[in-house]
Amino acid sequence: VKTVDNRGIAFPYGKSGDFTSDGLPIGNDVTADPAIRHAINIAVDRQGLVDGVLEGHGTPAYTSVDGLPWWHPDTVIDDDDLDGARKLLKDAGWEDTDGDGILENGALKAEFNLYYVADDLIRQSLSIAVADMMKPLGIKIKVEGASWDIIEKNMFSNAVLMGKGE
Repeated sequence: VKTVDNRGIAFPYGKSGDFTSDGLPIGNDVTADPAIRHAINIAVDRQGLVDGVLEGHGTPAYTSVDGLPWWHPDTVIDDDDLDGARKLLKDAGWEDTDGDGILENGALKAEFNLYYVADDLIRQSLSIAVADMMKPLGIKIKVEGASWDIIEKNMFSNAVLMGKGE
């Protein structure tokens, strides 16, 4: 039986400063920048994640519905493109002005948290691998395992490695 079981990063894309009705922060100034999200999308080596983290048991995913009847193959992109990601970030004004290895755009540093469910070793490994892949770009991803109770309080202002299966 063919199934779909994908993992992907959900990024908050609004600017920070707003709050939910429960007082939880909404938005993230770094991940709100389309250049950051696009650079990560084209820089990540999906096949490398499959080969390394999943020991070859899987296929690269480009959407949450790859392989399902409503999926379209045109959603597949060229990934593992660090040079393209670097150019995109530079064109958007991101550069390492202080020499610490992390890009800045004005006063904003290219760093953010990535949460994963702490008891899921696959999500943990994928999170760490993606963070390692982004270091050469100058994007610092701080990986943090937590319970869903903690993640739900932070998911509107921090990235989360999500999963979907059918």
